[in-house]
Amino acid sequence: MSKATPGQEKNQGRVEVLVAAIDQYDEQLPEAMNLRSEALICNQCGKDGIHQMSSYGHRVTYYHSSQRGVGRNRNMGILNATGEILLFADQDVRYHDDYVSIVEQTFDQYPEADMILFEMERRNDPRFLRKPNQRECIRVRWYKSLRYGACRVAVRRSSLLKANVFFSLLFGGGAPFAAGEDSLFVMDCVRSGMHVIAVNRSLGVIDQQPSTWFEDYNEHYFRSKGALYYALLGKAYPLLIVYYLLRNREEYKGRYGISELISLLRQGKKDFLSYTC
Repeated sequence: MSKATPGQEKNQGRVEVLVAAIDQYDEQLPEAMNLRSEALICNQCGKDGIHQMSSYGHRVTYYHSSQRGVGRNRNMGILNATGEILLFADQDVRYHDDYVSIVEQTFDQYPEADMILFEMERRNDPRFLRKPNQRECIRVRWYKSLRYGACRVAVRRSSLLKANVFFSLLFGGGAPFAAGEDSLFVMDCVRSGMHVIAVNRSLGVIDQQPSTWFEDYNEHYFRSKGALYYALLGKAYPLLIVYYLLRNREEYKGRYGISELISLLRQGKKDFLSYTC
């Protein structure tokens, strides 16, 4: 990989990648991710500090923090970003060589879009295999926002700051409740009035590693589901409970009866309210 020395970076481009990383103590991550744009690597580790390096002639800034929580990590990236268009990434992403031009050309093609959700290919986890969008471009409404992870998001920084939307500190790795912060973030963006679309264009590959938060389909998992459903839909959250019971039998079959499972999901709502009321 060609690297420039500090002070020889290219002029800052439109695209900036915000990487949520954990315990990165060397400088190999930009090469592993094939970062060919400006980037902020928000690295939650055992120290605090900032340092810069160059990757393919672009400035990469490490923000080291001793705090934990994926929502706090991504919010730190948003608050320190300067790019026009922001991408969110985890450290297991490897971008295609032309990801920057794909992002820029797509935003130029759809100037009305505040947020564009791209495709990301996944490896090593059949649970996440799915068909991409069949149409080139679709409008994303709030009820379709649950299927999109943060690594598919590209958003205009000005639109995000105007909408005042950030990631929840209650959901995701290092938070009181398990995963769900991505769904909440995309839904909040849609509900804020941002124009959100999804396109059938891939930016890279996610080498799916074992989850740092998933332990098992245990009580914490289902209480977290109940908390997330209430955070998403409020009093209408029973609709998501019914949907879950009908579509995900394999997760709870042989572990919990229906009444016991519903009780756990409802308890999750109470747990969520204890943090917010």
